[in-house]
Amino acid sequence: MKTSTNSKIKLPVLNGYVFLDCEDVLMLNAEGNYTRIITVEKDEYFSSYNLGRLYKSLNTVSFYKVNRSCILNTNYLRSIDNKQKLATINVNDELQKIPVSNAFIQNFNKTY
Repeated sequence: MKTSTNSKIKLPVLNGYVFLDCEDVLMLNAEGNYTRIITVEKDEYFSSYNLGRLYKSLNTVSFYKVNRSCILNTNYLRSIDNKQKLATINVNDELQKIPVSNAFIQNFNKTY
């Protein structure tokens, strides 16, 4: 996967590649040795690349590994509950809760 100057990312999927704008990618979820790519519009793609490989390839600061199985586009992050270890994201005026790790909270707080 590569990012380019026009903020498009090339993601390998089952039948070839899909090209998405970075801001359209909501999250990447581990599915065994595969990765489920979820967009803001709720489209889903499966990549034969594992989560770690995709994460290393992302060249944008918007994506954080929030737990062992999820990379999140933090542009949609609205709040973090340190006590319950939950992040709230807002996508198309719909709130969702995602479990987060202590490591994410510490790394994210250092960055911001």
